[in-house]
Amino acid sequence: MKNPAPDKKQHILNAAEQLFAQNGYDSTSTREIAETAEVNAAMIAYYFGSKENLLKAIIERYGEQALALLRDEYDAGLPPDDRLKKLTSAYLEYAFSRPGPIVIAHREVGIRLRPDMHESIQAIFTEIRDMIQTCINEGVASGIFRNVNLPLFMFVVAGMYDHIVNQLHVLANLNIDGSVYGLPGTDTLQARRQIEEILWDLTESYLKKH
Repeated sequence: MKNPAPDKKQHILNAAEQLFAQNGYDSTSTREIAETAEVNAAMIAYYFGSKENLLKAIIERYGEQALALLRDEYDAGLPPDDRLKKLTSAYLEYAFSRPGPIVIAHREVGIRLRPDMHESIQAIFTEIRDMIQTCINEGVASGIFRNVNLPLFMFVVAGMYDHIVNQLHVLANLNIDGSVYGLPGTDTLQARRQIEEILWDLTESYLKKH
């Protein structure tokens, strides 16, 4: 018989991700998570030990899945600018389909997790950062991109991309019709492509500015 344990663990993570993003960490109890996941509350303690560990596991899972996706999309045979565009497009598509962890990270991670937990999460995102930096460095070396302050550029661009995903999720969660302000939602492929195009144009124009 197949061991159901991994499925139960994922159900708990999915429930916690949904509730933390919707209601906030402090406003979500382990009992609510257990009810949403349809498990016994003791099972949460068994798998994760604490609510803080559950928060860490949500961010780690998101990072690991994003990393796996970007590894699959990374094509060293492409020119650096095309490779970078492919990576940013893949990340945005994934983020639009799974905005919860970004919302949670914006709101909770900086104040909730101990330094040792930050180190664990940072290790996952370091490889993602390195893939992006490799594209940019190769673009600079080949003359496609200009030389930029890479750490600052990465900080600003990553913040811009994640902020867009976070804000659109907040509008949707508050049942605010973004179209009133001329804003697209993220529920259609066309709307997502519009957002991706704007973000990529901003990114590319800065890197290629002379």
